[in-house]
Amino acid sequence: MVNKIVHNEFSKVAKIVFNEPAGKKVLEYLINRYYNQTSYTRDDPYHTAFLEGQREVIRYIKAELNKKDNINEWRKFTKRNKRSF
Repeated sequence: MVNKIVHNEFSKVAKIVFNEPAGKKVLEYLINRYYNQTSYTRDDPYHTAFLEGQREVIRYIKAELNKKDNINEWRKFTKRNKRSF
């Protein structure tokens, strides 16, 4: 049986995996293969949509890797500014 991975869990695991040397190489390959390529295919909107779907997966991974832990950031902000909300 395949375990379902929840969104928050994915973010944590992705950050661990893609910050390792091998993970960085894999991510670089995926970005070059699926993200940095044009998705437009002349006279074939279905293939364009297919390629755009591949790009979207890489966009999602990149967004998760760039996402900050909002709760910890909020705590740091309030501590720096000596506010309690």
